[in-house]
Amino acid sequence: MYAIRSITNMALTRLQHFTKMLSLPATRTTTTAAANTGGAAHVAGRSVEYERCLHAMLVMAQVFAPTLASKQWAKFQTVPQLSAQLQQQTEGRAISDQKWPELDVKEHIDFLLLLCSSSVCVASVPVSAVVGLQDAELEQYAREHCHARFFQLLQEKDIAIRAGRIERIPGLCIVLNLEMADGVHKRSLSEIAQQISKERRARGGDGTEMAEDEGEEAMA
Repeated sequence: MYAIRSITNMALTRLQHFTKMLSLPATRTTTTAAANTGGAAHVAGRSVEYERCLHAMLVMAQVFAPTLASKQWAKFQTVPQLSAQLQQQTEGRAISDQKWPELDVKEHIDFLLLLCSSSVCVASVPVSAVVGLQDAELEQYAREHCHARFFQLLQEKDIAIRAGRIERIPGLCIVLNLEMADGVHKRSLSEIAQQISKERRARGGDGTEMAEDEGEEAMA
């Protein structure tokens, strides 16, 4: 419980820093400020994506930290938004009146393969390709599209899978947990992942573009 509370407090502190960065002149975005906010000082007040994400975080923060969210919302409103749409949406309105953030189907989401409690490969896939899919359909998508090469190598090496289980972390990633058959060594799986990583680097090196639904596979 202490660990959860500590992480939550740290996240809220970061949220305060992100809001503060909006009101600082460019000349005051010091190296220390950038380090304390993960580089936020370099984009605060200059990036539409920054203010859009900050707006979403403030709206969601009011659920478990209403007082802090309200105070940071007041500061957020004192800075003119770069986005005219966001300016219209927030100007003179309370945080409780804001629309709950929605997943942007034009964006990409990570699709991870998890084997033996270790992340082996990750592919970036269009949200529009996976939104609304059931677990069985997501596993099929992984086999036929974003992680097709991995499953092809499993078949070539006669490595059997006992079962697969889908986990979702909304807005962040989809995870396919694979339970391997008895006798499968972790080293064999690692060799496959390394081969995929080498192939990916080779494609990038010769300028070959990957198909949109294939995503970019890499060692996690």
